[in-house]
Amino acid sequence: MLFLLRYFIKRIPRERFKSLTVPALALVLVVLISVLGDLRRELMADLEHIIDTFPIRVEVSTPFTSETNNLTVGIHYIRLFTDPDISSSISPTLAPYLTDVELRQSIRIKDDTDAPPFISNASLVGITSIEADARLDPITGAYIVFFDDYDESLFRSSEHLAVVSQAVYDTLDPYDPVFRISLQNREVEIEAELTAAGIIHGGGNNVYAPFWVVSELGLAIDIPVRSEIMSALICDNRLIADFMMSARQSFSRVGQVTDLPFSLVVYDSTYNEVTDRLRQNILLVDVTTPFIYVLSALVGFITSYTLTLRRMPELAVIRSIGINKKDVFSGVLMEQTVLCLSGAVMAFILFSAVRGQLVWLPPILFTLCYSLGSVISAEKAAGADVLKLLRERE
Repeated sequence: MLFLLRYFIKRIPRERFKSLTVPALALVLVVLISVLGDLRRELMADLEHIIDTFPIRVEVSTPFTSETNNLTVGIHYIRLFTDPDISSSISPTLAPYLTDVELRQSIRIKDDTDAPPFISNASLVGITSIEADARLDPITGAYIVFFDDYDESLFRSSEHLAVVSQAVYDTLDPYDPVFRISLQNREVEIEAELTAAGIIHGGGNNVYAPFWVVSELGLAIDIPVRSEIMSALICDNRLIADFMMSARQSFSRVGQVTDLPFSLVVYDSTYNEVTDRLRQNILLVDVTTPFIYVLSALVGFITSYTLTLRRMPELAVIRSIGINKKDVFSGVLMEQTVLCLSGAVMAFILFSAVRGQLVWLPPILFTLCYSLGSVISAEKAAGADVLKLLRERE
């Protein structure tokens, strides 16, 4: 057996060109499989990144006009978006699925003859974020400069803070910037005290305060809690289907005939398009990779059979001197495995050097698949009719 193995291995350098065919094929196919595996990892990473970071916005609108501004969204619907503890069989809460809820409520500031002109015709606007009011969009030229220790998060608090114009701030004591405004509804009037926490430039005369503070002041003058807009972001894009299922009981689809007062618009078309395309590419890689492994087994059979076919008379002579089928089979298989393994190792070294990390699986799986094809070829070579081959040689 040892003699036979030495014989087959010594043949490899003697038939250089023909022997290089197998390592070259192995090198190309292993690199191709490794590239596909690397591509799949990158696609999966991109898909996970999109799922984790892509902002999907949901907005409340009117059912037929799709109007998302100047609504009158009552406290029940506001709680659906903000209160995680209101679930019932009729209206399950949507709060666990949402983040960055945008709300806005405006209350007219009472005009006072003694008040300076820069506070007249103004409103106290309660917001949960700067994006909740289009008048604060940077495109309009408006921007807010917050004082030290304050930022946009103040609009989500319950502190009596506000952002005012420069004209209002100039009338305040810089060491104690508290200002007073009057709010009136019918016969009810109150005076509210707010502390300036920033200055708004280019935003007109309006005073901006936390939404829940303005809602509280509104209740004091018999104005119910309501919002002129309501939108949010999905906090976990993997839960979109669950969110939509829960939202069906409280919101209709745009254009749907319904008794529900509001529709819900989910801006997920771009997200779906991107993730679907990535999943299709991943599926293509998943389908292609097994095909290449099957191709490797086929190549192993064809290549090894082609290389051994012309050596059938030689193998017949070896069989005629007493070498059994098992040893011939082992010798042919060993020869093909060495050739295949040399190409796979070269591909492993090349790709790992380029990739910067060791990638073991593709060369191992390729060698196994190629060897499977070589087993079939070796079996045919070992089982050939010796007498027939010797007669044909004569």
